[in-house]
Amino acid sequence: MKNIDWKQLEKNSESKEIGFEQFCFQIAYKKYASLGRFDSWYNTPGSEFYLTLEKDSNELNLKAGNVIGWQAKFWLNNKAEENSPLDSKHRNELIDGFNKTLQYKTNLKKWIICTPGKFSNTAPHKCVDHLETDIKNIKTDIQIDYWHKDIFLAFALEDNGFYSTLFNHYFSTKFIGFDYIKNCSEKRLERLKDKFDVDLYVENEIDKHLSYITDAEKVRKKIRLILGNAKRLIKRQYPFEKDEKIQYKYLDSDYAKNVQFLINARCKLVEDVDAVLDNCSNLSIVSGLLQKNRQDTYNIITTLNQQIKSNTYISEPPKNDQDYYYENNLHESYLRFINELTGFVFGVDENDKNNIKYFLQLYSQRYVHVFGSAGYGKTNLSCAVCKKYLDNKIPALLVLGSNIKDHSSPQDQIIASIDLKNEYSFKELLFALNELGRAKEQKVPIIIDGLNESVPTAKIWKDSLPDIIYDIRSDFHLLIIRMNDYIYN
Repeated sequence: MKNIDWKQLEKNSESKEIGFEQFCFQIAYKKYASLGRFDSWYNTPGSEFYLTLEKDSNELNLKAGNVIGWQAKFWLNNKAEENSPLDSKHRNELIDGFNKTLQYKTNLKKWIICTPGKFSNTAPHKCVDHLETDIKNIKTDIQIDYWHKDIFLAFALEDNGFYSTLFNHYFSTKFIGFDYIKNCSEKRLERLKDKFDVDLYVENEIDKHLSYITDAEKVRKKIRLILGNAKRLIKRQYPFEKDEKIQYKYLDSDYAKNVQFLINARCKLVEDVDAVLDNCSNLSIVSGLLQKNRQDTYNIITTLNQQIKSNTYISEPPKNDQDYYYENNLHESYLRFINELTGFVFGVDENDKNNIKYFLQLYSQRYVHVFGSAGYGKTNLSCAVCKKYLDNKIPALLVLGSNIKDHSSPQDQIIASIDLKNEYSFKELLFALNELGRAKEQKVPIIIDGLNESVPTAKIWKDSLPDIIYDIRSDFHLLIIRMNDYIYN
């Protein structure tokens, strides 16, 4: 395992502050992701990132709903790296950050201050005591903790495999950053220039499809557009007054109650999704809300469908009773409202591609197959996708099937082909690429072009490709794009 070397982290990061923040986030996520929901945005107010607990934690002495905030400060003492400074200027910066944190997260119960080295608390200054007094004067029940090099090394004893990968990424003398991956991919683009003409390439539906799979912000914007339509529908056509209790003469009372429950559940879902997009960067939280709503309303919908199908939702009236026609019209307006609102969230059928569920499912994909006959432009597409990402400062690794022989695993050959044979394992490469994607809030595509061109046979991928797909199952910022002829499907 590589040792923690803060000077190397500075060299490896475009911004040492952001690099240190990402390092701390990885450790926090590893330790506590099972407890709740992380919020990590660009320029998050107050602290760098937050965890909202969704269950009690005896270890942390916290309850569901409590919030932990992490404040990461790359305050490195060049004369003594084991120490980080805490004079009045630094203390005031922390106090200001704590006040902003409380404005953003009122239920903050634990605040963790992360620095490269330890603070000094010796007399006569007692810097830590003064800091804690100032913080507790603002919020008396706050728990304060400190993470620094010694704590990070102690954490590493809990899971040598994970921390070895983490330390190798941040403290390696051969750092995998955007420029490194760009250089590797551009060499391959140069080799394929006879097959790819930048000036002639025109974006197609596959490009648009891929953009929603890889770009979280683009998906969020699309969901917001759909939410806007849903909110306007609710404002315009919500069929009940607040706390209104309608007495029906012909509509079945249980049916009417179930309809109102379903309408309110769908409206609440729209409200909750809107709130999550405002306060959380993790789109899987939105997916969880949709899944829970489906589960909570499944039995109600089943019952309503049975009543409508059997025509038991409304009683038979005497001739020409206007109340019957009025209530039947109400029933039809309720159904129109439910169907239209449900269409915005879940779609009207499996072919509907303009709803929240569809775009979340697109973004959740980790693996894309592109098949086509020889000469149909698969390599052209591979190059176009790769170049587009690189031009937008997003890493993209282009792998050429023609480079893969049968003497060793494709994973080992990919590592060797980008000159990392002695520095990284394939899993460590995936970790590094995932980190680059996390920093950009994008999925990093690993584009395997011409899989069928592996020499002497493409069968070498038979066992290796499923292993690669398995390895990225928890790497939310990676995407495998596979291009090959139909015959090798």
